[in-house]
Amino acid sequence: MKNSAHFAYVQARLQSRHGARPKVLEWRRLHSIGDLGNYLQVAQRGSLSEWVVGMNVNTHAHEIELTLRQRFRSYVDALSHWLGHDWQPAVMWVKRLIDLPALNHLLTGLPINNWMLDDPELKPFVHVNENQRTEAFIHSECKVFFYAYQNQQRLPDAWYIEFQKRCPLDINNDPGFLRLWKAFARRLQAQCDQPDENTALARESLEDELNASFRRFSGTPVALFIHLGLIALDLEKLRGGLVHRSLFPEYEGEQL
Repeated sequence: MKNSAHFAYVQARLQSRHGARPKVLEWRRLHSIGDLGNYLQVAQRGSLSEWVVGMNVNTHAHEIELTLRQRFRSYVDALSHWLGHDWQPAVMWVKRLIDLPALNHLLTGLPINNWMLDDPELKPFVHVNENQRTEAFIHSECKVFFYAYQNQQRLPDAWYIEFQKRCPLDINNDPGFLRLWKAFARRLQAQCDQPDENTALARESLEDELNASFRRFSGTPVALFIHLGLIALDLEKLRGGLVHRSLFPEYEGEQL
């Protein structure tokens, strides 16, 4: 009874956040704007304001991406307290999902991208020397990804195994978590395999599925994770709009 009452309280807070997400018309208006300055002005006046505050036309593309990643991490930190202490390790582990493509890149020994040095969550693993990189991985929570890579296991699968350990219940028997993970696993693996591929259609399909699941599993712990997934998709879409206009100032926007 206590858990049911608590989850109902959490759901009310989630519902408020869910309802504040940008609607289709807001996205359409943003897509039609070509220059970064006007794009930011519209975003700062709408439901995306908390994510773009402080950005301007001189904000570099890499700085835009880092800011959004850091703000998502802070958002996860804030929501991690909603479900109670026993759920915090699982919620906090969600932050590592956005690092999987970069961690996969580093583990494969590909050339290091400069932007990785600016990200405090990735910088510890940025070493040209393979032995130093290995040491950094095995002495951090990301050791699960290092061992997964060594065993030719997919990083998203390694993330989920660790997530199961951090959850205070058996999510293998929970239809909400199983459905959520099945939806995300396909997307995460695609991002690891082809991180630069245009995935707008896949994102829209996943968003539709998550919106339906959010309603279906209302009042349960999985609703919070579904909400975080939807926020991540919003930020991915926002990141694309901002970075594209930062890199291509002559962009005229999409004709809708």
